[in-house]
Amino acid sequence: MGQPRNISYDLLKVSALLSITFFHVWRFIGKPTLDIYLDPWEICRRGFIGVEICLVVTIFLINSRIQKNSNDILKTYSGIWKGFATNFYPQYVVAVGVWNLLLIYGVTNKSHNIWDNITHLTMTHTLFEQTFFKVSGTLWYAGVYAQVLILVPILLFVFHAIKNPVLRIIMLLFMLLSGFVSNYYGTSRILTWSVLSYMPLVSFCIICEFVQTSIKDRYKYILGLGTLLSCLCIFYSKPSFLKQELYDMMVAALFVFSVVSFEPLLKRLNDSIKSILLHVSSLSILLFFYNYIFYAAKKAEHSGIVGLLIYSVFVYVFCFLFGFIYNKLANVVIAIGNSHRKYGKV
Repeated sequence: MGQPRNISYDLLKVSALLSITFFHVWRFIGKPTLDIYLDPWEICRRGFIGVEICLVVTIFLINSRIQKNSNDILKTYSGIWKGFATNFYPQYVVAVGVWNLLLIYGVTNKSHNIWDNITHLTMTHTLFEQTFFKVSGTLWYAGVYAQVLILVPILLFVFHAIKNPVLRIIMLLFMLLSGFVSNYYGTSRILTWSVLSYMPLVSFCIICEFVQTSIKDRYKYILGLGTLLSCLCIFYSKPSFLKQELYDMMVAALFVFSVVSFEPLLKRLNDSIKSILLHVSSLSILLFFYNYIFYAAKKAEHSGIVGLLIYSVFVYVFCFLFGFIYNKLANVVIAIGNSHRKYGKV
């Protein structure tokens, strides 16, 4: 039997999707703000934190896979890229294809060529300034995601292989420092929007997991509640003590940590709610790429609130239909694979 599904990760993916959607709706309606320290509009303005939440969840999953595989790096990479090839990449290719159609039919006014599509399909578009946002402003995340899948397993493998606590602390500080340097002194988005700029997330995840596994179970809820309350700092609109990107990473790591701490309680949720979370989280990648359409793909005859409604309906109906068909096909493929394994045994 497979490992029981972690409901907290499904909830986090849905939270990331909603926060990114709120961010783009906030941009669409004119970026309203209140000049106060605890600005309620901050939860929309910081909706971009959904990217960090997705990356934190990915790092947590990579870390748990490494520990499950007893630090077998090849087995870990095999599992990671198998999931990438069967889940993430097919949906990403569809996203690139749809954006090409939107470009061809003039829904958006960007120009693109074969090289842009090649770099996007190979997920190397974030390595070149001229291709970074060429096909769509949303697809940059895929390039960073690929960098995370390549580099982070190696870093976590090395970290767990190190037994000396002093050397572990030095490695954590080095990852934090690389993120600080990238965010404070980087002059190109190739650096400031790369895996290097997100290195503090790896450190935050390691620290959070260490704290969580070091305390007794009965204190986890208290710790999780305290962490969740600390996430109220997302409403704090003037974090002058830390650069905005680093501040958002810290909040994202704390939020993920708090939700994961409540996993035993989340398991008690109604099966229908679990099913909805599972379905929406399975579409989170697809919706992440498409939820920007209603903002970017505006035509003169469909602008303002009407345009928002039209494109929102189009986006969500398309995504759920695609997700339904995709999940059905995936189940068929899995069933065929299981039957081959069953009857292929001697």
